[in-house]
Amino acid sequence: MSHIVSKELQQTHKELALVWAKDPTKFVRTILGADPDPWQTEVMNAVSQKKRGISIRSGHGVGKTSCLSWLALWWLAVHHNAKVIVTAPTSAQLHDALLPEAKSWLKQSDPEFRDMYIIRADRIEFEEDPERNFISARTSRAEKPDALQGVHAEHVLLIADEASGVPEQVYEAAGGSMSAHHATMVLAGNPVRSSGYFYDTFHKLEERWATFHVSCEDTPRVSPEYIEECRLRYGEESNT
Repeated sequence: MSHIVSKELQQTHKELALVWAKDPTKFVRTILGADPDPWQTEVMNAVSQKKRGISIRSGHGVGKTSCLSWLALWWLAVHHNAKVIVTAPTSAQLHDALLPEAKSWLKQSDPEFRDMYIIRADRIEFEEDPERNFISARTSRAEKPDALQGVHAEHVLLIADEASGVPEQVYEAAGGSMSAHHATMVLAGNPVRSSGYFYDTFHKLEERWATFHVSCEDTPRVSPEYIEECRLRYGEESNT
């Protein structure tokens, strides 16, 4: 469905974008109606400060998918000529979790903001300029490693959920998309592998990345019973 967006609303959006660009938490609270955890605010601030690489290793259920979806919507809201690519190693994770999460937050956002965007099956587009301003979902596959490849815009945001499972060929192909002056890559996932690009961001590449470790114990979103069950089943030092 097409919406008619007034010039007054467009101007208001541009003025607010200048405020949101420096304070993504304000955008999340006032426009999306969510209240980020402290670690989510830290991650979003790192992106707003133009860190080129942000890597988040976390336990299950801490709110990383919500955080990634907020970042995607915020990036599109505060930049012009902005492209966001979200990817994951499985279609289920991408189309049943990450993209639907972003769509859900947009649908419940401030109506005047929501009406400036078009929601499609695998994209969210800025209606005023949909070819140059969008969020697009692409599944990462080793046999077709172009999920993060060939993305050219003034402002590029690449997001990988379940990042340890994304094939190495996909990260290698993403190099060209990171060539823009305002390009950022955000990786997030459970640290289930002790090798690969995601693992390296916390080790030999650590100096070039802003890294975050979010334990299940750091958030009230995860039940103590689940934490204790994992501790007994896998051990205190397990990556699971």
